[in-house]
Amino acid sequence: MVPEVTGAIFRQFFAKIPAWLICYFYGPDKIAKLIDIDLRSNCPINFNLNADVPEISLYFYFNNRSPFDLILDRLLIELWIGQPVLNGVVLRRYVIPKGEWRDNIYFSCSLTSQQQNQIKKSCNGQLLSASISFSITVYLT
Repeated sequence: MVPEVTGAIFRQFFAKIPAWLICYFYGPDKIAKLIDIDLRSNCPINFNLNADVPEISLYFYFNNRSPFDLILDRLLIELWIGQPVLNGVVLRRYVIPKGEWRDNIYFSCSLTSQQQNQIKKSCNGQLLSASISFSITVYLT
C-alpha cells in the first residue's frame, strides 16, 4: 500500500514540473530500468501454417513506469527456432502513457516456404521440439 501511494505522489509531483527539469534527474539509463517489455501472457506467439497465406504473429506487453509519456518509434525483431527464422520490424508508432501499460503491440508477417519448412522441421507432432528465442531492439522517444 505504501509504495503505491508514494508512487502516485511522485507521479503527481512530476506532472507539475517542466519536462526539461525532470530530464536532468532522469537519464536514459534510469528510464530504461522503468520500462518492462515482455511477450503478452495471452497467446504471445501464433503460427498459422495451414492458411492460404501462412503467417506468424508476436504480441508484446509494454509497461511504462517512468514519469514520461513514451512513443514506441520502432521495434526490431530477430526470431530463432533452433536457428534464425526471420527478421522483422514494427514501424507503427504506439503511445505508451506514463504509469500505464499496453499489450496490443504486435508484429505479424507472412512466411516464405523456406521459413515454413524450418518451423515444420522443428515440430514434433503438434508441439515445437526446438526452443523459441528472439531478440528485440526497441527505440523509444
